[in-house]
Amino acid sequence: MQDLKISIRQFRNENKLPILVTTIFFFTFFYISFFHHLTFTENDGIFYYLIGEQILSGDIENIGIVGAPIGGPILYAAFGDLLDDPFIAGKIISLLACTGIVFTSFFITKNLFGSKVALLTQIFFAVNPKIAHLSIMVLNEAAPLFFIFASLYYATKKQKTIYDFLLVGVFLGIAFCFRYQAAFILIAFLIYLVIFERKRIIELRNLCLTVISFLAISGPLLIYNYATFGKFLTLYPNIYFLDLFKFQTEIWRQNMENILHENVLSAFYLDSSLFLKNYFYNLLFHNPDHLFKFSIDVYDTLSIIPLFPILGILPVIGGFLYITKINFNKKQASILLSTFFFTFLIIGIFGNIEYHFMLLVIVPLVTIGIININRIPNNVKFLIIACVVFLTLISTLPVYRAFHLFPIWLIFPALSSLFFIESIPAIQSKIKQLINSGVNRNEN
Repeated sequence: MQDLKISIRQFRNENKLPILVTTIFFFTFFYISFFHHLTFTENDGIFYYLIGEQILSGDIENIGIVGAPIGGPILYAAFGDLLDDPFIAGKIISLLACTGIVFTSFFITKNLFGSKVALLTQIFFAVNPKIAHLSIMVLNEAAPLFFIFASLYYATKKQKTIYDFLLVGVFLGIAFCFRYQAAFILIAFLIYLVIFERKRIIELRNLCLTVISFLAISGPLLIYNYATFGKFLTLYPNIYFLDLFKFQTEIWRQNMENILHENVLSAFYLDSSLFLKNYFYNLLFHNPDHLFKFSIDVYDTLSIIPLFPILGILPVIGGFLYITKINFNKKQASILLSTFFFTFLIIGIFGNIEYHFMLLVIVPLVTIGIININRIPNNVKFLIIACVVFLTLISTLPVYRAFHLFPIWLIFPALSSLFFIESIPAIQSKIKQLINSGVNRNEN
């Protein structure tokens, strides 16, 4: 017991600032949530509570939740009944989960870049309007997001033990019971293990530990889904396609209405060219728009500079270039220029510059990353892979709320913080050296 008290005291002394930021966040939004947000203003909270009540009462035959598992409804209903107030229960869940997200964002980033960068990243989280929104609203987003962040802490540790791999699977399994998208992070982690930590895997032990622990938690949900609905995942993506796809035709809509409860492949084969047109629009414009704000009239964005279009992506690029320690010699410059112009040509022939211009940024950055892959820390590589996998898979749909992209957002404020704290001083130092060397030459 004495050792535990000493550990807690030491932890508190070493992390006074992140604890302070977290405390200020908690009490600020506690006040807003419980003294100003006094009624249900969102449909999701009421919907999930009523569905949970139906499940707990044993009436599972007529349940229909489009795109979400039963974890959220059961939690909201059980906790709501315990407090005899589903609204207060939902707000407590949201506030505690978002406070946990702000707190863990520091320690995840500390795994990557150190304390100073981690503190600025945590502040970006604490002042983000979408985190503020989630902390006071009763939505089915905050709880799974917290468990995803908990998994990211263990996944980004430089030295991982058996227990770390188990906890990654456990926390992602819990998040999966609320939102199926947690599986995208699991897939990214497994890809990362196979590519970058394969030398440490003894007969795929670590990969298997993660998968087994994930299935141990999510298995009962999958069994329940199959026993109740005849399928492991209660997903009906065609409903979202019909409602959200930007590019549609009248014939396509009529045919889509006949296959609303089928899988993604049915929508693809219905009109593959139209499906791909929407997919690449989502992947290269619509969803990144919610990350960086490309459109003047888009305010639902996670950009760290939300008032001005495009500016939010610049420090991210700066931070990425800093971790690659790129040396712009003639060879690399020629590769980047040729890559840029080749990409521009491909867009001109097959695409639309208005919607696909992100390729002009992505392809050169991917080229830089591949050239300098050994200079990027492994745990940063995992978050980059997670970002790529998540966006690639989720872009079958246009996200209609920016906070749907929170599972991968941490890498962007982290790279921005790295740019502000380490890259800019390094650039200033380099400029001073060049100026001083120029002055010395003139004096000689």
